[in-house]
Amino acid sequence: MIAGLIHGPEIDSISENRSNMKNVLFVLLAGVALGMLLAPDKGSKTWGKLVDSLDDVKKKTLDEIDNLVTKGKDLASKGKTATRNATRAW
Repeated sequence: MIAGLIHGPEIDSISENRSNMKNVLFVLLAGVALGMLLAPDKGSKTWGKLVDSLDDVKKKTLDEIDNLVTKGKDLASKGKTATRNATRAW
């Protein structure tokens, strides 16, 4: 029963979310870099766009971290409940 908690679908979901977040971050940063290379704007204007893009990445990353923390807390709560129930049954 406890082994199922360690390798359950919740853990797979968290790992998948972390992998997705890394992919999104990589694509965003690659897009920003490419945009800077091909940008027809002045440097100061391009820098402003870069800062705005990085702020968006930061916000999305923090939102994803909050989601992962919430899922982790839920998983910990389920683990505590399962442990209590297993202890009582034993």
